[in-house]
Amino acid sequence: VANTLPAEEFIVKGGAKVRPGSPSAGCGPGYLQHQQHSRRGGLGGRIPHDVKGPDGDGDHDRAIADFDAAILSAPNRPDVWRGRADVFAQQGQYARAIDDYEKALRIDDENAAALNALAWLLAMTRDATFRDGRRAIELAERAVRLDEAAAHHDTLAAAYATDGRYMDAER
Repeated sequence: VANTLPAEEFIVKGGAKVRPGSPSAGCGPGYLQHQQHSRRGGLGGRIPHDVKGPDGDGDHDRAIADFDAAILSAPNRPDVWRGRADVFAQQGQYARAIDDYEKALRIDDENAAALNALAWLLAMTRDATFRDGRRAIELAERAVRLDEAAAHHDTLAAAYATDGRYMDAER
């Protein structure tokens, strides 16, 4: 059973502050640490989130358990599907990561963060079984149209390069 945090009171857990009613209020500490340490890391250094325990070591199993609990309680939240996908990608469980990113996009097909994360995985994975430059371009272009964030442009350039479109990648 995953640890859960009560939503009725202000919570300080693992250094993360959570206010009642916030999206993270009912999630466990692995989820909170995952969100608290949100950065570009993983897959060759670039997954939108990184899971770190209090001592700096990865605690992927706890984060996955917490995401599982969050998905059970709120299955229509794309952020929890994307969060679990990020952890799976960090572990090299690419099929499971892709499946969860796609679930997030079925819930919200305009979720730029999920589009970008899936595009990055498809463009940059070392496992050729999952690499798909053309699909990565499609997803990254949608992410850029929705949100002009530099990270989304980086992902689009990586997708172009993966697909052999080096001139486009340089732009």
